Amino acid sequence: MSRFRASTELIVDALYAVALRDIRSEIKFVGVAQSTRKFLSLLC
Repeated sequence: MSRFRASTELIVDALYAVALRDIRSEIKFVGVAQSTRKFLSLLC
């Protein structure tokens, strides 16, 4: 049980690290999503 918990904590730590690292690319993604939405609204 404790081994499972330790591995779970490792996974959570890795997810946090990835999330923190991806905040910058998330901002880029939001910009891309907004411009895509504008483009689609022009088409429709």
